[in-house]
Amino acid sequence: MLAVLLLYGCRSTRFVPDDMYLLSDIDINIDNKQVDKNEFANYLRQKENLKILGFIKFHLWLYNISDKNKEKSMLREIGEPPVIYDQGLHEKSMEQISQYLYNKGYYQAKVSDEVELKNKKAFLTYKIQTGDPYLIRNINHEIKDTVIAKYIEKANDETLIKSGDIFDVDILDKERSRIRRILNDEGFYKFVEDYIHFRIDSLLNNKMADIYMIVENPGSSTDGNVKSHKKYNIKDYEIS
Repeated sequence: MLAVLLLYGCRSTRFVPDDMYLLSDIDINIDNKQVDKNEFANYLRQKENLKILGFIKFHLWLYNISDKNKEKSMLREIGEPPVIYDQGLHEKSMEQISQYLYNKGYYQAKVSDEVELKNKKAFLTYKIQTGDPYLIRNINHEIKDTVIAKYIEKANDETLIKSGDIFDVDILDKERSRIRRILNDEGFYKFVEDYIHFRIDSLLNNKMADIYMIVENPGSSTDGNVKSHKKYNIKDYEIS
């Protein structure tokens, strides 16, 4: 293990061009323990080389000890080429992190960065200040089809959107799926999630959000009348 570490330390930038930097380390500092910083890994557009045991980039080491004059070798196939730091992808990562926090109700979150370029290596630090999350105040329904409205209201005790909870876009998406399943089970098998969308009114002073769930009708018929969602019943069945 000691030999591997020594060799890795000496050779980690062997295949990194002179005017570029190995993406050596990414660190995320966040001031809110309620937010799992491991989730941010899904939104990084560029990640460092794979680590074993949490700190050894063994596959990069294998690649770096390969023969430079041979483009194909067993070491290169098993190993992993160095990840070269990309400023554009780094900026995109910051945008993705900001969007994730916004979707989780942290409308006033601040994301900053620190980039250290040293010895052909890049060390990135993302600094996140979440601020207080927005909470759900009121939930309102705007459903044009009165028949559909009755089924949704009947199942409202199981709603995923609740007053006082942190506003979360992912929860809204799950609620759309829940309603679609309920209506499909009730015979509206052509009802899809695209008929449901949300309007959010945020109140800046008290950090609250009012949610309006809007359920649209399928459209208009040829005579100009608004169509309702069609419920299908079993006409006949056959057992064979």
